[in-house]
Amino acid sequence: NPRLAARVQAALGGREVRVVSQIKEHVPLETLEALTRQPFEAIVSLGGGSPIDAAKLAVVMQAAGLGPA
Repeated sequence: NPRLAARVQAALGGREVRVVSQIKEHVPLETLEALTRQPFEAIVSLGGGSPIDAAKLAVVMQAAGLGPA
């Protein structure tokens, strides 16, 4: 939902925001690489199971030092 994403982005103020959309089912590695390409302080996930799974996996990958980040 682009309107919801825009509202969340506006609520975050001047913070840097990256939007990754079109998360595919079963979270392919390319998606995780896109999410972890740069370090992040927080992730906000909007959507169903796969977007939420992608966000959780990206957090784990960054914490474990895995991936490009």
